[in-house]
Amino acid sequence: MYHTSADYVEDIYHGFLVAEQREQLRGAMQELHDMNPPPMNTMLEKQLREEAVQKRTERKGKTVQHVPPTTPGNLHIKICNIET
Repeated sequence: MYHTSADYVEDIYHGFLVAEQREQLRGAMQELHDMNPPPMNTMLEKQLREEAVQKRTERKGKTVQHVPPTTPGNLHIKICNIET
């Protein structure tokens, strides 16, 4: 069925009024809110200062182990000099 733009807007407005009278909008809004997951970016959430200092101290206290190179022997790199 073909609607003119005025009929389309009127249908939307009528649907809104019916939903408002039946108090369905709050339930629909809550349902949409519950469907959305919480934000994944938690970098801006504050952490207790004592906890942050403790974690930093633990990180700084770790010793770095020496890992030998995976290629045995010396690695030679040849650089070509090109004269023009």
